[in-house]
Amino acid sequence: MKKRFVVVGFFVALLSIWQVFDVHASTGQFNGTWQIEYDFVIDGEISSPQTYALEMSSNRNQVIAEYRDLDSHSVFEGETFFEPSRNQATEVMQMLQTGDTYYRVMIARKQNDTTWIGTWYDNDSNVGEFRLSKP
Repeated sequence: MKKRFVVVGFFVALLSIWQVFDVHASTGQFNGTWQIEYDFVIDGEISSPQTYALEMSSNRNQVIAEYRDLDSHSVFEGETFFEPSRNQATEVMQMLQTGDTYYRVMIARKQNDTTWIGTWYDNDSNVGEFRLSKP
């Protein structure tokens, strides 16, 4: 139970930091099938990744996804953020994957229109990096 509060507390803290940014995203930016690759090491590269298809949808800055071909009770929910008044603003995203008793916090930055890269932490004491991309 303590780990759940730590993960949720971390997630809430990141959300409160990002509230200073204006919230924007293209409607439908994530609609369709995307691929997520993740590993279990934070070392600046995604090595020996686990790869899954996600069926994603979005409306404005809200994002929701589920595994496409994996029988799982997990749901991904998140938001995208960026500061439009700065030149070359970096768009960032937070997502929370929830299952029956599983929680994963994912934080990413937009690399280009079809690729996001970031890190993740879960309530099983695992960490790693991930890439979310449109095939």
